[in-house]
Amino acid sequence: MVSRGGTEMYVYDLALALQKLGHKPYVYTPFVGPLGRELEGLTIPVFNSLENLAFEPDIIHGHHHLPTMTALTRFPNVPAIFFCHGWTPQEEGPPIFPRILRYVAVSETCYDRLIVNGIPEKRIQIILNFADMDRFKLRSNLPEKPKKALIFSNSASEDSWIPIVRQACEKMDIQLDIIGARAQKSVESPEMVLRDYHLVFAVGKAALEALSVGLSLIMCDYGRIGPMVSMDNVHAMRQLNFGLRGLTSPISIEAVCREMSTYDAEDARRVSDYIRESASKSQTVNQLVALYQSVVIEFHELKGIENTHAELNAISR
Repeated sequence: MVSRGGTEMYVYDLALALQKLGHKPYVYTPFVGPLGRELEGLTIPVFNSLENLAFEPDIIHGHHHLPTMTALTRFPNVPAIFFCHGWTPQEEGPPIFPRILRYVAVSETCYDRLIVNGIPEKRIQIILNFADMDRFKLRSNLPEKPKKALIFSNSASEDSWIPIVRQACEKMDIQLDIIGARAQKSVESPEMVLRDYHLVFAVGKAALEALSVGLSLIMCDYGRIGPMVSMDNVHAMRQLNFGLRGLTSPISIEAVCREMSTYDAEDARRVSDYIRESASKSQTVNQLVALYQSVVIEFHELKGIENTHAELNAISR
């Protein structure tokens, strides 16, 4: 819980939402950084070791391979679910383990990663990403033509694709700013910053948050570019978590200018309304609580089965 990345912010938002509903979330992370300390300040317990934990949780909600396996081996009588947030990062690779009763993909792309890694289809569920609509409030109507654009990405840097977008924006007389870790321009409250812009370049949870504020979005990151999100494609792009699979071509000045030329303020507002209706935190948290309950019930029904040998083999793998 060091940087404000997509998975880290998912944990942050979910922990607060669960607490608000009367549950008792505890966060385990090998590294309690600024984000972890921020959660602690909001009375969410955050641990960097499970050694002295004096209680047994009802369920383990796992993100990332090694922390999930650490929790599973620390609590041998507790079931788990595992979330996959990405196609390529090593830590998003699913551990195959008997007590992980459900694997959750945040997109169709992540679903395919779970399948490719040998997870049975019957154990996989897609729960699409969410945005905190109370936090990311809707801005006023966009201007007819964009004047201010923002790169909202933790992976973008001056030695990657930022200069290409900057040149395209200069060509179209649009001011460009950057928010992100690699550009050394992180902000603690992006919801306060986003409302000042008209057009954003982002993917994943950052893209979802920008859309919920009411900005026009071009999917762009990792040196590749996708479409301007519109009512014609927003459903399909949301199924991909506005992510890697939607980045259909290498980035170039011409491609950026082409997508910026499709800017439509009225369509952007309709897209934002759609996202605010379909991607709210409360809907997702209700899905998760129902999943937790079904997994706990399923595990108790299986509890009489001796599984030590299979678990030791899985740990060895």
